[in-house]
Amino acid sequence: MTMNEYQEATTMDRDQILELLTDAAVEVMDVDRATVTADARFVEDLNGDSLSVLEILEILQEKLDVDLPTESFDGVGTVGESADVITKIVAERAESPTA
Repeated sequence: MTMNEYQEATTMDRDQILELLTDAAVEVMDVDRATVTADARFVEDLNGDSLSVLEILEILQEKLDVDLPTESFDGVGTVGESADVITKIVAERAESPTA
């Protein structure tokens, strides 16, 4: 990863992360892009399961080069809530890049 890519990954805002989540959900869950909204629930609205959610997290971990511990997502049910958690993790990493 180049320094520029690193800076982009560490300065992503919620909208950019929501876009990555949407891309990953469309790919993993084979759903129409229009159905993946911030309020969409992974299981109830997108017909996902725990495995598909883990696959989405793996994709985001690779794209953002950041560890996304599954326990950080306890109680999270919607795409928007996931974006909030990931945004927080990315922001914390940006503040301490050696961590």
